[in-house]
Amino acid sequence: MVQAEQDLAALRESIRTAFSCPGHLDYWPAIRYAEAAADCVDALADLVREGRGADVVPLAELAVHLLLDAVGKADDSAGALGDLMRRLLRMHAEACMATRRAGPVDPVRLADWLVEFQLGGQDWFTVDIAEYAPALGEAGLDAYRSAVTAA
Repeated sequence: MVQAEQDLAALRESIRTAFSCPGHLDYWPAIRYAEAAADCVDALADLVREGRGADVVPLAELAVHLLLDAVGKADDSAGALGDLMRRLLRMHAEACMATRRAGPVDPVRLADWLVEFQLGGQDWFTVDIAEYAPALGEAGLDAYRSAVTAA
């Protein structure tokens, strides 16, 4: 268990390093950023396949947050960052579903995260709520509908 926790801490640090963006990214630097960050997404996807979705969800959410910051500072005319975000969101949805199958997931917290992602100031990306429906369950979908309606 100690090794797994150390591995997660190292992966969290790798995500912080790969996804952090201190300044503007021109065309080629944005592509290189996406290529480097994709290695972290691969590592997260491997953990999901190993049945560790619960470990992946907070790490994926961290990566999404950092990637949103980078997208706001980048020339993504090549679409590399957009592709990376869509891949990261699909993997996040898979991690949420894997977590739900393995045990309880907090559907209201997930609904709040999804609403914040979609309505919290960024307008580049949307989530396909149908991909999250199994993880949200009825309680999460109700919370999601209520939050969207209120917004």
